Amino acid sequence: MPLVFVCSLVYLTSGIRVGPRGDSPPFDIDEAHKLSESYYYHLFFEQGAWRHADWQADFYARTNPPVAKYVFGAALAAAGLHVHDRRLQDDFAALWRTPDALRRKVPDAMLRVTRGVSVTYGALVCALLFWIGQRMAGLLAGILAASLLLANPSFLQTARGGLTDTILLFHLTLIVPASLCAARTLRERSARGRLLAMTVLVPGLVTALATGSKMNGALAGPVYAGSLLLAAVVEPGAWRRGRLIARSLLAGGLAAVVAVAVLVVLDPTLQGRPLGRLHEAFVVFGDWMVKQQIEPGPALLDLRERAAYLGVLTLRVRELTPLSRPLAWAGSGLMVIGFCLGLVTLATRSLRSDTVVVLCWIVGVVAGVTLWMPVAHYRYTLPPALPIILAAAIGLAALPRAGGLILAVARRASAGPGPLTALTGAAAVAALGLGVTWVADPVHLDPRAHGDLPRPDVERSYLDAAQSRPRSPDSQQRVGILYLMRGRSEEAADRFAAALNLVPHDPPADGPSAVRRSILLFDLARARAGAGDLAGARDALREHVAAVQRVRAGLRSGDPFVLAAFDRLIAERAAMAADLRSPRVDAGRRLTAARDSRPERAPQLSRLSRSGSAPARASRGSAGGTPRRGRRSMPA
Repeated sequence: MPLVFVCSLVYLTSGIRVGPRGDSPPFDIDEAHKLSESYYYHLFFEQGAWRHADWQADFYARTNPPVAKYVFGAALAAAGLHVHDRRLQDDFAALWRTPDALRRKVPDAMLRVTRGVSVTYGALVCALLFWIGQRMAGLLAGILAASLLLANPSFLQTARGGLTDTILLFHLTLIVPASLCAARTLRERSARGRLLAMTVLVPGLVTALATGSKMNGALAGPVYAGSLLLAAVVEPGAWRRGRLIARSLLAGGLAAVVAVAVLVVLDPTLQGRPLGRLHEAFVVFGDWMVKQQIEPGPALLDLRERAAYLGVLTLRVRELTPLSRPLAWAGSGLMVIGFCLGLVTLATRSLRSDTVVVLCWIVGVVAGVTLWMPVAHYRYTLPPALPIILAAAIGLAALPRAGGLILAVARRASAGPGPLTALTGAAAVAALGLGVTWVADPVHLDPRAHGDLPRPDVERSYLDAAQSRPRSPDSQQRVGILYLMRGRSEEAADRFAAALNLVPHDPPADGPSAVRRSILLFDLARARAGAGDLAGARDALREHVAAVQRVRAGLRSGDPFVLAAFDRLIAERAAMAADLRSPRVDAGRRLTAARDSRPERAPQLSRLSRSGSAPARASRGSAGGTPRRGRRSMPA
């Protein structure tokens, strides 16, 4: 494990360059914001100003947990560098649309420190994944897990940037060894002190650190509680099983109490009424994500879209790169087969608590992020990418043995399991593989998130999907976006109009249909403007403004920052509609380019493979969120 950490650290560090000759990877504007948030380390540890007004006045202090800010601040302080005020945050607010100007505000020395922290945590994640893979399926599985993670272009880009995502990934993965140790301690006759430490204090601390890194880290809590409970359920003996279930429920509840207590100590914004303010933070953040879905997007409004986006970016991303078709299909096929075989291997091996804990982590993290993911941003896929890569590594490590067993059965050899068992396992892998391939279908991606649109078969796949599902508004919308990107505005307008007819005219204000309707109306306005129908574009824009106002009225939090962001968007779009009445303003061209000119468009996956990392400027925001005036926040 130490060797894996060192090798990973050397490899990740080798891709970093900071200086006047240019940065590698390219500077991401979120690096400036993450640096600016180190100011809260100064407030908390250096000044002890736990009741400073900025803790409540700053939207990002209330919605971005503080642990990663403290880690960056401590590293900067150790290097003799300090952030004593919010000037860099103000620079970010003023210059985020001009990354080169913002980069000049960021000292090279500070950027080197934060990138060094990020790669260190990235190397720790690789080492942890190696340890889990080795423990579950041997040395080869561990090596494959670490290697597949280091081959993931999104992980490389994120780990080499001065971003806080790897801090979340480390703490979210650390819950696995904490859960394994807790489950073993509950099974054994341990002293009360060890029992309390291993089942309550350590898991509670890890859960607090994960939640305190980014809000997604709150998944560590239910994953831990669920893994303990399921590990107890598979224990033999009714009396022993019942006793372990009761102790697991108690340990999970106490660990949650410890996690909340640690969070209250670390985060001054929670002090006073911690549970209420924690709930408020999640509600406010949910409202903010609605704003991000409308603008800049692309929005993921149903489970099918989220599952497809996650599956494509973790299992089939090689099909969206400019590799040769056979090589791309082979890479994706191996990942899908490995993932399915890994799940079947874990599920069919003798039910032990270790296996149950790891399965619970895989399913819990993947399902949790898939159910939540609001917009298409590649960093959102990083937390579930870890368990998916682990399962794929376990499956690929078992592939030679599985192939040998199937061949032995085919030859009616006497060795190995019975024919029925082997064939059942093969059928399970095949069925699961077909299901995963169906879910992870690139045709369900927003075309703006597709990296290989010039291929003729890609356009045909979108058209075929819309033809086979004529009552699907999202299929019609994707074809409309594709046509709009091709400059075929009249055809795009027809598709958007068809999609609108499939969406309720007066949907509930707090539901996804209201958000989809507002997005479709703006896309329709853009398409009509591109086709020269300015009167039709103006009508669509007016309906769009009314639709956004309806969504605003359905927000749950009433947070002034979020409401102000909606008000700015409404005013901006109303001004566009007013401009369309003036022949002296080239409003049609401005409207047509309104969304495509955003710097925070979804990353172009074809560029991922060329550089070995995702383009920093393709999608603005980090998993952890630095939303500003219409830019995408990334709290993953």
